[in-house]
Amino acid sequence: MRKTMLLLLAAMMLALAACGAKKEALPSPLDYIDSVTGIDLAAETGGLSDLGISEQEVVAQRGEPTFRGTLKGATSWRGEVILDYEDFTYNLNGGQVDGYSLKGDAATARQVKIGDDKSRIEAQYGKDYYVREMDQIRLMGYLDKQNGRVIEFIMENDRATVILVADFAMYES
Repeated sequence: MRKTMLLLLAAMMLALAACGAKKEALPSPLDYIDSVTGIDLAAETGGLSDLGISEQEVVAQRGEPTFRGTLKGATSWRGEVILDYEDFTYNLNGGQVDGYSLKGDAATARQVKIGDDKSRIEAQYGKDYYVREMDQIRLMGYLDKQNGRVIEFIMENDRATVILVADFAMYES
């Protein structure tokens, strides 16, 4: 049940990131662009050829999703689509993938998984990260300034409970 709630939280955070009011409630990763050096996250594609592809391309590459949902209303002004697979949940805005979250035993391009501790994340991604907090949620993030991509780890007791990857476009208003 807890994992289901965390996955729903991840999907909601990805959806809220696209919402125009996001900066009022929680700083955007883009607010930290001048405070971190940045790293190469081009390989973080979530099992796809790259982010930015269409729903049809996702299905061609991954097959039919186990679940397809559309978020409408207050949290979504662009009609986000969620495609859920066993290992990744993709978020589409404007018909293109602009972010995803990892599930189960899926790993990032640098082989970090849900459940890995902060020292493992630092060993793979470095110590030049930002931290942003919302209520009891603590996010540890890295920016790729050249490729316009962010990876964030939702941390609980110094362990990653959710891993999110998104293009900068998701956070731009």
